[in-house]
Amino acid sequence: MEMNAIEDCEQQVAAVQRFFDALAARTDRMPVASARARLEESVESDA
Repeated sequence: MEMNAIEDCEQQVAAVQRFFDALAARTDRMPVASARARLEESVESDA
């Protein structure tokens, strides 16, 4: 993800803003993570 590679605070804020702007262009609600995605995240974090 673009946001994780930025060290400058102002660039980080801009990247987060672009992320949420793109999300808002797709939907007016926060997406719900699927059960499979949550399980995969859980497995990855345990590794």
